[in-house]
Amino acid sequence: MIAAPPLATPAELRLQRGLVRVGGAWLVILPLLRPLIWSGEATDLGNLFYLVLLAAAFATGLLCRGLAVEPREPMVGSPWSRLQPAWLGAAVLAAAAWGCWRSPLPAAAWALWTAWTLHLGAAWALWPVIRARPGLLVAGLLGGLAGELLVLVGQGSWERAALQRAFREDPNLVGRDDLREQFAVRVASWRLEGSFLLANTLAAYLITLWPLLADLTWRCRGAARWTAGTLLALATVALACSGSKAGILALLVALAVTGILLIPGWRWRAAIVAGLLAICALAALVPWVRTHAVASADVRLGYWQAAGAMIAERPWCGFGVNGFESAFPRLKPAWVEDTIFAHQETLQAAADLGVPVAFALLAWWAVLLVRLRPRAASAGHAGFSPKPSGAAPPQSMAGGGLLAGPAGAAETLGALGAGSAALALLVVGLGQLGSGFASYPCGDLPGVRLGWAVGFVVLVAGALLAVRRLPPPRPAACFAGVLACLLHAQADFHLHSAQVVGVLALVAMLGLAQQRGALEVRPGSPRRQLVGAIAGLAVLIAVLAGVVLSSQRGELLREGRGLAEALRRCSQAGTAEQRAAAQQYLDIALERAGQPPARSLRDEQVAVVALAAMGALIAEGGRFPADRDVDHEAAAIAVHLAGLDPRQLDAVGPFLEVLAARWPGELLYIQALGEQRRRVAERARQRRQGSTQAAHEAQTLAARVVALYPTRLYLREDLIAAARLAGDEATAQREIAAIRALTPLVWPPNRAKRDW
Repeated sequence: MIAAPPLATPAELRLQRGLVRVGGAWLVILPLLRPLIWSGEATDLGNLFYLVLLAAAFATGLLCRGLAVEPREPMVGSPWSRLQPAWLGAAVLAAAAWGCWRSPLPAAAWALWTAWTLHLGAAWALWPVIRARPGLLVAGLLGGLAGELLVLVGQGSWERAALQRAFREDPNLVGRDDLREQFAVRVASWRLEGSFLLANTLAAYLITLWPLLADLTWRCRGAARWTAGTLLALATVALACSGSKAGILALLVALAVTGILLIPGWRWRAAIVAGLLAICALAALVPWVRTHAVASADVRLGYWQAAGAMIAERPWCGFGVNGFESAFPRLKPAWVEDTIFAHQETLQAAADLGVPVAFALLAWWAVLLVRLRPRAASAGHAGFSPKPSGAAPPQSMAGGGLLAGPAGAAETLGALGAGSAALALLVVGLGQLGSGFASYPCGDLPGVRLGWAVGFVVLVAGALLAVRRLPPPRPAACFAGVLACLLHAQADFHLHSAQVVGVLALVAMLGLAQQRGALEVRPGSPRRQLVGAIAGLAVLIAVLAGVVLSSQRGELLREGRGLAEALRRCSQAGTAEQRAAAQQYLDIALERAGQPPARSLRDEQVAVVALAAMGALIAEGGRFPADRDVDHEAAAIAVHLAGLDPRQLDAVGPFLEVLAARWPGELLYIQALGEQRRRVAERARQRRQGSTQAAHEAQTLAARVVALYPTRLYLREDLIAAARLAGDEATAQREIAAIRALTPLVWPPNRAKRDW
C-alpha cells in the first residue's frame, strides 16, 4: 500500500504565504513599470533595473511552484487542447538561442532573447499567484495604462512641441544624414508613441488591454463602472492618436472572432461578420484612410518581398536573430525605404531562424489561442475542472494552504504600496522619463522637474487605489486582447519590444487562470522544492551578473557616444557660434574622461583622448557578446577625429581595420575604412607620391560596400571616386551608367548627391 504524502507543515505554510505576498507585489510592479521603460537601449539604467525586478519575480515564482503542486488537467478534448503552450514556447526559445549564436549582431540578439525569456518565464513562474490573486494583476495592468496615458498627455501638450523647436534651432541635432529626415518627419507628425519606440508599438499595447477594459465596463456597476469606463474612453482616444490602422483593424477582427465564438446561432454570427465588413467598407470610403492604408500596405509589401528573398536564400536555418537587419540592404527592392524589421513577425522568424521555427512559432500561438478560446456554452469559467487524483487529499487555497482565501485589505494595500515605491524609485530616483519632464512648463529647473516627477507618481498611485477593487476580466476578454496583439503582429514587429511581450504574457496567463476552476494544491516533494530553490537562485545570480557587466558596458558606451558627438560637432562647426557650442560639448566629453578642457578644437590632447577611447571601445566591443553599438561609437570617433584633424588620418587606420575585419557584413565599418583609404590616396596624389596601393584598397572596399547595399546610389559615387583615383575609368563609367538606370527606381533619400 502506497502511503499518502503528508500535508504541508506549518513552516511550509508560512513560507508559502510569504512568497505569495511577495508574488502579489510582483503582479502589481511588473505591469505597472513595464510600459514606462523604453526598450530601445539594452544597457539603459531603467532597462537593467527592470531586468533585476524580472529575475526576482521569476525566482519568486519558481519557489512557489516548488512548494505547491497543482493537479494536472485531465487529458480530454482535441489534440490541440492537450498540448501545453509552455512546451512549444520553450522549444521556440531554444531555437532562438541557437539563432543568437549565429547572429550577425550578437549583443542585440542576446539582449532580445534575454528579454523574451525573462518576460515569458516570469509570467509562467507566477502562475500560482496569478491564479489566486488575479485582482492584483488587474490593478497593475490598469495602473500601468494610467501611467502611459499621463505620458501621452505630456507628450501631446509639451514634449512634441519642444522636440520640434529643438530641431528647428539645431539642424545638426541628428548627426546621421540618413536619419535626419526620418526624425524630422516623426517629430512633425500628429501620431503619438508615448514611452514606446513607435506609435504602432503603443497601439499593440493598447489593443491588448482594450478588451479587458470593455469587459469590466460592461460588467461592473457604480463607481467601478465609471473608473473602468473612463480608462476605456481614454485608451480609445490614445489608440486613435497612435494612428495605427493595422492595430485598429486587428482589434475589430479580434472582437468579431470573440463574439462569434461566444454567441450561438448562425444568424448572430453572420450579423457580426456583416458588421465588420460594413465598418471596413465605410472606412475605405474615407479618402485619408484609404490613401494612408494603401501607402502603408505598399511599403510593407516591399519589406515582405525582401523577407521572401532571404527565406529563399536560407530556408532552413535563416540568418540568425536580427539577421534581417543585416541582409535587408542587399536584398531589398530598390523603391523600398530602409527598415530593420520585416513588419511581419512570422516572416521575421522565417528569415532569422528558418521556416521550421516559423511554423513552430505559429503552432505555439495556435495552441495558446485554442487554450484561451471562449466557449459559447460557458456563462462563467470556461475550461476544465481539475479533479485531483492520488492518495493525498489536496489543500485548497481557501483552506489555509497557499494564499489562504482572497487577499485582505492589508495585503492588497501592501502590494499597491510596493508598486508605488518601485515607480517612485524608477521615475524619481533613476530619472526615467526625465527628458520628457524637462520639456514640461519650467521643466528646465531641477526643482520643478522633480515636482513633475513626484506629481506623476502620485497620480499613478491614485489610479492604483481607484482600480484595486475591480474584478478580474472574463477569459473571453483576455482571449480577444491576445488575439488582437497577435493579429497586429502580422503587420508589425511589436513582439520584438519587451514593453509589449511582457504585458501580453501576463494577459495570456490571466486568461488561462480565469478558465480554471477552484485552485487546489498539494505540497511539493522535497526534491521539487530543492529544484525550485536552485533554479530561482540560478536565474537571479545569472541576471545580476549580466546586469553588472552590461552596466559597465553601458557606461563606456555613453562616454564614447558623448565624445563622438562632440567631435562631430567640432568637425562640422563653420561659424563662430557653432565652434563655441562645439567647444562646450568637447569640454564636457573631456571632463568625463578625466581630462582638463582643450585649448582649441585641434588640441593634441583631443587626439590622445580620442585614440584611447577608441582602443577601449574596440576592446569592449569584441568581448562576448560582440556589440555593434559599442564599435559604432569607436568608428564614429575615428571618422570625426580624422575630419577634424587630418594629421590623425594614419592613426585611425589600424582601428578601422580591426572593425572592418570584425564586422565583414556591416557596410558602416567597411565604408569608414574605405573613406580613410581614399583620403590617404588623395593625400599621396597631392604630395606626388607614386604609390597607388591606398587607391586600389579604397576601390576594393567601396566595391564591397556597393555589394552590401546596391540601391544606395551615393555609395556608388564613392566607388566612382575611388576607381578614378586608381585609374580605373571603366569601373567609373559602369557605375555612372548604373546610377542613371537606378535613379528613377530607388527610394529618394538613397539617390546620388549629384546629377549624373
